[in-house]
Amino acid sequence: MTIQHRICDYLSREHVPFTIEHSPDEAFLPGCPAKGDWRDAPLVRVVPLFVDRQLAMLVIRAGLPVDRGAIVRAFPGRQVEPVDRAVVSIAFPDSDADCLPPFGVFWRMPVYIDDALNNEPLIRFHAGSPNDIVTLRREDFDRLSQPICVHVARTANLPTPELARTASRVEARLAESASRS
Repeated sequence: MTIQHRICDYLSREHVPFTIEHSPDEAFLPGCPAKGDWRDAPLVRVVPLFVDRQLAMLVIRAGLPVDRGAIVRAFPGRQVEPVDRAVVSIAFPDSDADCLPPFGVFWRMPVYIDDALNNEPLIRFHAGSPNDIVTLRREDFDRLSQPICVHVARTANLPTPELARTASRVEARLAESASRS
C-alpha cells in the first residue's frame, strides 16, 4: 500500500474530512469535503530532525527556508541535529524526502509544529510525493498527531543584507539633512 493510500485510509478510519489534490491537471478528489477554502490553507512541509537522538518531525510553512540556528533555538536545552538525506531515505522509504506527510503515528515519532501555524484553520501537505497534496482541518491534524508547538524564528521576514545597507544609507542621508537644518 502506498503512503498516499495509507494516509487516505487513516484519515477515513478516523472520520477526518479531507481533500486530496493530485497533479495540477487533475481535479480535486474529495475524501470528504473539508470545510473552508483549501486555496487559503498554507502548504506545510516536514523537516526531519534528531531531537535528543530521537527521530522527530518539525512541521513548518513550506515557503520558509530551513534555518538550523532558528530550529536549534526552538528546542532550548535539547540536543537538535539535522537528519542526513540518506537517513531520511531509510527511515521513510515510501516517501519522497521533500514530501513527508506530517503524521508521526506512521513512524512512531513525535511531531513538533511551528507556532506560526496556530491560527490556521486548514493546512495542506504533500502526501509522500510532489503530485499529491492533502488538505485537512488543523484541529483534526492536532487530534491525530498531537504536535508539540515550538517557536521557529522567521528568517524569511528578516531584512536582506542589501535592504539593510539601503536602510543605513537612507538613515545617514536623513541624519545629514537634519544636521544641515
